[in-house]
Amino acid sequence: MIRDYFAFLSGIALVAALVGLSMPLFSLLLENRGHASGIIGWNGAVPAVAGLIGSALLPLAMRRISIEWLLYAGLAVTAIGLMPLAFTESLPAWFALRFVFGLGLTVLFVVTEVWLSHIAPEAQRGRLVGLYSTVLAAGFALGPALLAVTGTAGLAPFLAGGGLILLAALPLLLAHGRAPKLHTGNPSRHGVLDPIRKAPDLMLAVCTFGAVESIALTLLPNYGLAHGLTEIEAATLLVASGLGNVAVQLPLGWLADHMDRRRLLIVAGLIATAAASLSPFVMHSLPLRWSLIFVWGGSAVALYSVGLVLLGERFKSGGLANANSAFILMYSLGSLIGPPLAGYAMQLWRPDGFVAVIAGLTFLHVVVTAALRPPVSR
Repeated sequence: MIRDYFAFLSGIALVAALVGLSMPLFSLLLENRGHASGIIGWNGAVPAVAGLIGSALLPLAMRRISIEWLLYAGLAVTAIGLMPLAFTESLPAWFALRFVFGLGLTVLFVVTEVWLSHIAPEAQRGRLVGLYSTVLAAGFALGPALLAVTGTAGLAPFLAGGGLILLAALPLLLAHGRAPKLHTGNPSRHGVLDPIRKAPDLMLAVCTFGAVESIALTLLPNYGLAHGLTEIEAATLLVASGLGNVAVQLPLGWLADHMDRRRLLIVAGLIATAAASLSPFVMHSLPLRWSLIFVWGGSAVALYSVGLVLLGERFKSGGLANANSAFILMYSLGSLIGPPLAGYAMQLWRPDGFVAVIAGLTFLHVVVTAALRPPVSR
């Protein structure tokens, strides 16, 4: 199990670095071309449309294609969506190619997390998910730092992204032929919407996180620019958020194994709401803005990490592939809603409509999750 775990762990870390590099790159390029925040937000939401479609179809694909080949296919589709963006400024082409890019990423994240949920023992699930999320967050933090080295101009950032895709394929060779065979059950009994009905609390948590994360990845650099930061200072705000993600994952995993997980979701939502609400007051102080965004990033990612632990706890055997697909579907739904909402909020209330949307979404998660009854495990 250890060899398999570290094989897909290292691969998905490189994919996360690609996401961390590409999201601010795309937003900054579009802003430099004169596009409004609303257009940038809609373009940032296109991968979420791909996520909704892809996650709904993946349970069917996983019944027919091995996990290993699906991962290779996901890497290939991601590359097809990424590299042509370096050679065109056509806005319709950017929308189409980001859809392809998002479809490839959806395959990679859903299939990897199905693999993780399949092999993680219940007694160690929180810690193993915590380590997975730590590596994932480290990748997200590495991406903007890499962008600060390559800059946004020319081919360099796209070549760096292509290199990450090639490197991500290498660890799969270590696990060749060792990916689990999934028993995905009767598709008529385990539809992708069924887990949403059975576990609304964790599905709401991941939907909220999808919105918050996609807002940050798409518009946090633009928010920094609107507060007078330089392009590099604005792009590296994502590094602070990513470091917060990295720092909390192992403690979160331990807490998820030792306390009520729904309560942990609520506490994390409250901290994220407070941190987002305070951020407009500290943007002109480097130590304060980095500290607050660090806390904000760490608390928001708990909605995903703890939700993933709960997913593996509640769904077993035939329901697992469908549950993971539903999890990513709800993440994609949040990612679809978040950037356009925050983009237009920034146009109406520039620039702090950005944080108003984030604080409102995380607080809504707290209120609704606290009011829901815990679903029955199955």
